[in-house]
Amino acid sequence: MLNSIVLALLLFFAPQSQETGSVQGTVKRAGATEVIANAQIRLEGGPADPRAVQELSRAVGNRGIPFAPKKIGTVDEVIAEVIDVAAAQGVGPGFPSMNDALTNFRAANLARFVGTSDREGKFTIKEVPPGTYLVHADREGFVDPVLAGSNIRVTVTAGGMASLDVAMPPGGVVSGHIRDSSDRPVQNVEVQALRLTYQNGYPFLQSALARPTDDQGDYRLFGLTPGEYYIALATRQDPGAANLVRPRIFYPGSLDLNAAAPVNVRSGDQLSGIDIHVREERVYTISGTLSTTIPPEETAAMAAVFNPPGTRVPTLMVVYSDPNQPDPSKPVGTVTLNPVSGTFETIGLLPGSYEFYARMPESNAGGGAGLAWAHIPVEIRDQNLKGVALTVNPSVNLTGHVTVDGKAPQAGSGARVFLQPSSNNVKIGVYNAVAQRPVLADAEGRFTIPGVPPGPYHVELAGGLAPQLYVADILQGPVSVFDDGINVTSKAPDPLLVRLNSGAGAVEGIVQDAAGKPVASATVLLVPNQARRQNRVLYRTATSDAAGRFSIRSVSPGIFKIFAWQQPIAGGAYYNSGFLSKYEEKGRAVTVVERATVNQQITAIP
Repeated sequence: MLNSIVLALLLFFAPQSQETGSVQGTVKRAGATEVIANAQIRLEGGPADPRAVQELSRAVGNRGIPFAPKKIGTVDEVIAEVIDVAAAQGVGPGFPSMNDALTNFRAANLARFVGTSDREGKFTIKEVPPGTYLVHADREGFVDPVLAGSNIRVTVTAGGMASLDVAMPPGGVVSGHIRDSSDRPVQNVEVQALRLTYQNGYPFLQSALARPTDDQGDYRLFGLTPGEYYIALATRQDPGAANLVRPRIFYPGSLDLNAAAPVNVRSGDQLSGIDIHVREERVYTISGTLSTTIPPEETAAMAAVFNPPGTRVPTLMVVYSDPNQPDPSKPVGTVTLNPVSGTFETIGLLPGSYEFYARMPESNAGGGAGLAWAHIPVEIRDQNLKGVALTVNPSVNLTGHVTVDGKAPQAGSGARVFLQPSSNNVKIGVYNAVAQRPVLADAEGRFTIPGVPPGPYHVELAGGLAPQLYVADILQGPVSVFDDGINVTSKAPDPLLVRLNSGAGAVEGIVQDAAGKPVASATVLLVPNQARRQNRVLYRTATSDAAGRFSIRSVSPGIFKIFAWQQPIAGGAYYNSGFLSKYEEKGRAVTVVERATVNQQITAIP
């Protein structure tokens, strides 16, 4: 209630009559003088909309996160503040409810300042508060310049008129035919253009565009941003046979992404003949029993927080066991508890090795996701899998303390500890979000990570560590878990000891291209030797400045390799062994010792 009053006062006293400015410009086809009519121009950024802040506060409040910002600043400032408040409650931005709240907040702010180009390609957006904005443009058949990597920004001043030109590159087109095993057209089936991306170093396939086939089995994907795509037929159950499924099939006709042929799309490309033949595969179910040690009243209490409210039905999920298989997790069934156990049978699954999960609501006084988990590895071959047993126990809290040179950390050490899932459970939203909620050690070095679901993890430190400090070791009891990580079960794990030492090393230098010219905004990566690649604490990154210079601090003494890429590397792709192996020969060996700076001149990978 108090938070609602505080937010209402902020809204009341927020400046309502601030003098605004305007933005005008012309939309043209990239690389040409041709103007583009009916393009929608949107401005992203600037001061946050107070009403959108109020809705954000309500949305996260429904998730049990009390949020009333100290002030209503920019959109990014409000987002950063609500993420910090949620992290203190054990909730990360990857949690579905938090993700939805943040997505809706961004969308509401993005919809405030919109203009449409006329027949001459001209547009005007009025009553824009002073600030700096990112410019988006949308028009069928063309690509938003932001998605094409052209970050056009405009600064609006009180009473001023800002002018700019917006260049929109034409999108690429991919088309083809979908036929069944008898060479008949497959109607009304979804064809997807998928991009391979990374989250925390694990590969994911992200849908960029999807269109259904017509009555002739033809499809046309248009307006594609330049880049590399996998064209695939979406998974579809055969309504006439419950034990048959049309799995996702990649062009030119493979169930395995590793055997698929990527399609490289450039601006304005018209690529035809990307044909796929449909296959039907037999599927099998998993059945068994699920029980829980969580009292029914606790699951019901937390279930009331979720939407739809009141549900305490456990959900069954699977992910492929191979961490380099980019398929995300998917629900495969539910269980009715009576009151703490029940039987289940999943939908049909293709043969393969899976990690089988069950999730259900739980109350966790210390904070966390509000979801408890159980998991077991399973193998489906050529028959239904029966007799599988799962038990869901309450999630646990992980405690520990941090020392600096054997003593409690001083103010400003910046020690923020988090857990990074060490297997493909990162494909499940709650597990992925565990890595997005670091906790700050207190004045005595103590910390608690609440609501940790079972599974393997590595202990890591978030950015912000004082530059003279490095991680010397991480202990659980007398055992070092620095390289190998920990395994969380249904029992509270032994406390951790994170040992920081003074005397960190550093690596500095210049990034150049093949012609010896400095490369600005290059991604520079320092990785440990092969035997320690699983230890992400030892990874360090930097971005080169306008002169190609970079500086990497807080480096632990040891043997490393250094790499540089001309473009940003998103999603922690360099943590993935498959990704990094492509560039292994481009790396340069570096030995770092305490209190010393190594200088390197690196040629960027194009």
